[in-house]
Amino acid sequence: MEQAFREQSEELELLNRILRHDVRNDLNIILGWAESLEETATGEEEEKLERIRSAGQRAVELTRVARDIAEAISGEEEPELHPVPLDDVLTTEVKNRTAAFDDAAIELH
Repeated sequence: MEQAFREQSEELELLNRILRHDVRNDLNIILGWAESLEETATGEEEEKLERIRSAGQRAVELTRVARDIAEAISGEEEPELHPVPLDDVLTTEVKNRTAAFDDAAIELH
């Protein structure tokens, strides 16, 4: 039973690594195209490209977080833990969600 669990865990880790790698590659392509379009973009196009770039960068960061979580779960590495000011995290997330959803009314008290 333990051997089967270990094999399944290794297979899931491999799938996770492949998926993260492929997603990051596609995101880097998207971010590269957005950057190349910035040279000729004007007005509203610039704003849309900024949103694309911002969303792409957040998605790349999510692949890093997924890696860290997978490593913590598998026990391969000790997670690097340190205190994080909650107000900074919340402010950043409110900013990101407001940028992603024009019609949203998000308030932070």
